[in-house]
Amino acid sequence: MKKHIVKLLSLLVVLVIISTSVFYIPQFASAANGQGEDPVPDNIGIVRTYSGVKVSYTRCFEYSDGSVIPVGAGVGAHGAYETRIVRTEYGTYAAFITDATGEATSAHPGWNCGVATFQIIKVTATGFEPIFTAEYPQALGSCTPNIVQGENGIIYVVIIADDKDRRQSEYCNGVWLQVYKIDTATDTVTLPGGTQKYRHTTSPTDDHGYGYTQPIFDFKNGKMYALTCGGEAPGYLAWWIYDLKTDRWNSTCHTVQLFTRRCYINGYADGNGGFTIIIERCAPIRALKQALGVQFSLGDNSYVWDGLYLMHFANPNVNSFTDTEIAVAQYTEEGRNNTGKNDPDTVSHYGNSGCTYLDDQNRLHVIYSHKIGNTRKTTVYHAVYDLVGNELFKETLSTTLVPSNGRSPTPKSYAMTQDTDGTYYVLCEFASSSAATLQLWSSPSTDGLHFSKLSTATTLQTPVGSTVGTGKFIIGNSRNYSVRDGYVPLMFEGSSGGTECFYYTCIALPHAGEGVTPPHTHSWNSGVVTTPATCKAYGVKTYTCTGCGETYTEQIPKLAHTWNAGTVTTPATCKANGVKTYTCTACGTTYTEQIPKLSHMWDEGKITLQPTYTEQGVKTYTCTVCGATDTESVPILDPVPGDVNGDVKINSRDISLLKKYIASVVTNSDIFFAASDINNDGKVNTQDLSLLKRLVAGESVE
Repeated sequence: MKKHIVKLLSLLVVLVIISTSVFYIPQFASAANGQGEDPVPDNIGIVRTYSGVKVSYTRCFEYSDGSVIPVGAGVGAHGAYETRIVRTEYGTYAAFITDATGEATSAHPGWNCGVATFQIIKVTATGFEPIFTAEYPQALGSCTPNIVQGENGIIYVVIIADDKDRRQSEYCNGVWLQVYKIDTATDTVTLPGGTQKYRHTTSPTDDHGYGYTQPIFDFKNGKMYALTCGGEAPGYLAWWIYDLKTDRWNSTCHTVQLFTRRCYINGYADGNGGFTIIIERCAPIRALKQALGVQFSLGDNSYVWDGLYLMHFANPNVNSFTDTEIAVAQYTEEGRNNTGKNDPDTVSHYGNSGCTYLDDQNRLHVIYSHKIGNTRKTTVYHAVYDLVGNELFKETLSTTLVPSNGRSPTPKSYAMTQDTDGTYYVLCEFASSSAATLQLWSSPSTDGLHFSKLSTATTLQTPVGSTVGTGKFIIGNSRNYSVRDGYVPLMFEGSSGGTECFYYTCIALPHAGEGVTPPHTHSWNSGVVTTPATCKAYGVKTYTCTGCGETYTEQIPKLAHTWNAGTVTTPATCKANGVKTYTCTACGTTYTEQIPKLSHMWDEGKITLQPTYTEQGVKTYTCTVCGATDTESVPILDPVPGDVNGDVKINSRDISLLKKYIASVVTNSDIFFAASDINNDGKVNTQDLSLLKRLVAGESVE
């Protein structure tokens, strides 16, 4: 057990308090001593005091005989970590993949995409009680079960299994959807809607979703939405709707197309029948090059996560959404390094890099990091939005969390929650090569926007005094409706990324008798511009507490460029467009606009193909500047009386041909009848021949 504790606390982390319910979420009861839960005096976990964070006790997931429950920490990496454990009024439950072979087995020979096994366990006063195990066909590393507290003592576990490796088998080619229900009164598990398999309607022969999946529950409207992302460039987001009242799937696949694939979904019901997600852009370099017309330092087959979006689906029955850019990389044609190429940005809210949280005022908090290109500068932001995409607030978290040079220690994990009194907390783990440290930030329940440091960085230690390594934590939060009762359930993957996982509870309130004094309420001044904004960079405004000197910063928007009148850098000609370049008089940034081509200067034209009585001619015009040519048609000729053979001449050949016609040696097809009917009487005969002879002789004929 000792070895598990030490390995475990690779763990470290985290947070303090549990997620809250917003007004339209079921208001579950307090869980003081939830059924089957560890009693409070002996609770497992990390205790938060006003002077820092200390470890009390942690435990590895293991059976009653001491053997480790295999969790498969490295499996399901594309799933949503934060919804694998839930604290309910009936106890704490966890669901996770225990194994995924990625290959067919003798038990399931048709599942040639592989077999995934998942397990549901319950935390008890004496350990962990496995209550359900099941298998499903699934490629390696493509999905994580999501566990959510429902109403009336029901807990849901959702499997959204998508074809990651695209083997095109009967079992893999498509999406497998399963909704398990746990009756907490008896801890029995059922699958009332059965296992449903669907195809993506947009790409029936390439159904891979890479396991970027997430369920979103809307208990107010009795629906659950199973989301999966896939494709490349273009990408898509697809979802199916599950009726929580009838336990049945709607077979319609709703799909929207995106410029490129997006991934890592954090989703919430909006309270009005729709849902909102925070999601990252996952872009192939080849797609960015083609769409943006710029060069990159990475190869065409590389991928970058360089954008963060808020997508709002007001009506999940309609394939449309509104898109809000939270942070998206801006690349330049001239590149951003000394080779003239762009080093891609990294923008992330997922896993190690940030988190999302829906607070008790229905505000959506997004903590995310933005690293510019190959620089070592990473900035961490705290932004707040409403559920339709309007930005309400934005600040940078102190650079003490991320050193200005961006080097070690680097941010490892973030989490956000609220205490039972509504106080907001952000907990940040960052780690050097030898130890993990934890720093706690807070904001009053009346605010939730301006965070200040509550505790200094605390080096974490195991109960036996060893320093703690680093890992990933998984927290019960507002995405799976964990109760808010002063305790936060957490799972922690060992730093080795192996098969062991650990459980602990973060205790929100100081223990009685510790004699700690709450921090004072900050009194912020009006702020000082510490870094003026320019048209190339954001500025920074720093606010200082007049009582203790604590500070926080806000971002000042960039100034608008001041453009000059522009200079013609490439004159337009009649063969090519020109270019006019505008320069910012403040910073030298430029942009260009196109000057339309000039008109050609045409000459008078020459007949290059003579017209006849039956064919049009051609007249060719030439540009005197560039030599370009253009043509127009010359109308067919009007018949000339007497030109029997149509050679535009009147001579003895016409007399000879007309004689043959009159003698019936030749027919109408051999002469030009209109030209042969010289007297215009509708006949060609000896009278016309007589007139023709006079014409050939040079006489005038009327």
